[in-house]
Amino acid sequence: MEQIISKKIAELALKSMLYEVVTAPKPGLVDSYNTGSHKDMDVFTFIDSSISLYPYMYKCSRLGYRYGRNNPDELFKYLRDIGIKAERVMFSATKGVNTQKGLIFILGIICANAARQISSDNKICIGELCRLSSNMVQGIVDRELVYLDKTKKPDKLTAGEIIYLKYGITGIRGEVENGFPTVRKYGLPKLYSSLDRGLSLNNAFVNTLLQIMIYAEDTNVVWRGGMEALELMQNSAKKALNLGGITTTKGKNAIEKMDRLFIEKTISPGGSADLLAATIMFYLLDREFN
Repeated sequence: MEQIISKKIAELALKSMLYEVVTAPKPGLVDSYNTGSHKDMDVFTFIDSSISLYPYMYKCSRLGYRYGRNNPDELFKYLRDIGIKAERVMFSATKGVNTQKGLIFILGIICANAARQISSDNKICIGELCRLSSNMVQGIVDRELVYLDKTKKPDKLTAGEIIYLKYGITGIRGEVENGFPTVRKYGLPKLYSSLDRGLSLNNAFVNTLLQIMIYAEDTNVVWRGGMEALELMQNSAKKALNLGGITTTKGKNAIEKMDRLFIEKTISPGGSADLLAATIMFYLLDREFN
């Protein structure tokens, strides 16, 4: 049973990555239409990267199943070790391009905690899955951002650390530690309501991404363009959705205008894309196991 469940969860993680990358149009992002604000990657780069990460997702799922509700701190340490190896595999598959480093962290945690929940409850509850994920990483923002080693040289700081020191934005660490609030409050409700309206998966995902963009403190955007770029992303997404999003001519025109503008200004909402993939993963888990 452990292998069967772990394999299924890993397959859903792979599917969520592939669904995210082929969804189009995604302003400033790599999709099946264009390469967005990127010149070093395309949709095939992401497909190669996603496939290379499947074994990592499987290992995270098996570990979570074996640990069950026990020792989340110890489990997280093992997950991080696997994550480091997965990053190497990703960079090898993409010839050095960072495609999904954030998703390795996010989906690894989701896979492990989904397996933990199924091993003890034989079902998935999204609220409980978010709680388990939050509990597993409790204190990560304090450990890695708030109490940042003051002796660390500026040229050794990561992008996430620099953004926290400058703007106080906690990024994906804060999102996971707080139990995926952007996904729970905005991503999933928008996805389910879009599907209930009869939208295709692609169109539902596009509108869900726009909804996430309105509320996400996207560190990729801030890193490239500061808070001005973040405000531009949020306001543009809100305007596109108010015009009907992907389902109306005016809304679609607004999305395409966003894409051209983001490419011109090299704005890449990679953090929002990661949260879309997480939203899709929660949706697939709910559909598969409930």
